[in-house]
Amino acid sequence: MNGVAIIQDGVLNTLQKAIRENRQVAMRYFNPSYDEECAYRIEAYLLMLRDGAWYVAARDTARKDKVPLFNLSRIRNIKLLDSEFEYILSDFDREKFLNEMGGTFHGKNAHDVVVEFTGPAAFYVAERIWHRGQKLRHMRDGRLRFEVSAPHLWDIIPWILRWGGDAKVIKPPEPVRQITEPARKRAENYPTQ
Repeated sequence: MNGVAIIQDGVLNTLQKAIRENRQVAMRYFNPSYDEECAYRIEAYLLMLRDGAWYVAARDTARKDKVPLFNLSRIRNIKLLDSEFEYILSDFDREKFLNEMGGTFHGKNAHDVVVEFTGPAAFYVAERIWHRGQKLRHMRDGRLRFEVSAPHLWDIIPWILRWGGDAKVIKPPEPVRQITEPARKRAENYPTQ
C-alpha cells in the first residue's frame, strides 16, 4: 500500500517556478531525524515523484558540496527569492544524479549489496530493472543473485523486506542486522498461543 503525499498549497508551484527561473528559495523544513524545523536557502534543480511522495533535489547554499533530496511534505513555509543562481555553473549533473540513485536517499559512500532470491521472488526480480547498475546472475539451483551498488541502505532494506523469506542478504552485514532486529520485534507483537 502506498499513500499519497500531503503538500502545503503553493510549495510545488513555487519550486517549479524556482527551477524554471534559476531563483533561490528560502524555506522552513522539518527534519524528522532531528525532530526539529530548520531554515534553508536552496538552489532547486530537479523535482521528482518517488513512491507517492514529491522530492526536490537542491543544493543547500550553506553546504555547497552536497545535493540532498528534500521531501515536499516536510516544507513548512516557502518563499521564492529574487536572487538567482547559474544552473550551468552549479556543477549539478542531472543524469549522474539519477544514475546513482537507488531510491530516495543519498549517502556519501556506496554499499555493495548482494541478495539471493529463491522461489517466486527470483522470477519477479529477474523481470524488472530495479536499478540502472544492477547485475543479475541465474544460479543452477534456481536462485537469482542480485548485485548493486546502493547509495544508501535505507532504500534497499524495505525493498528486500518486501520479498519475505525468498530474499537472503549475502552482503554487507548492515542490512542483515537492520532486517533481523525489526523482524524479532514484530514477532514479539504476535506471540503464539
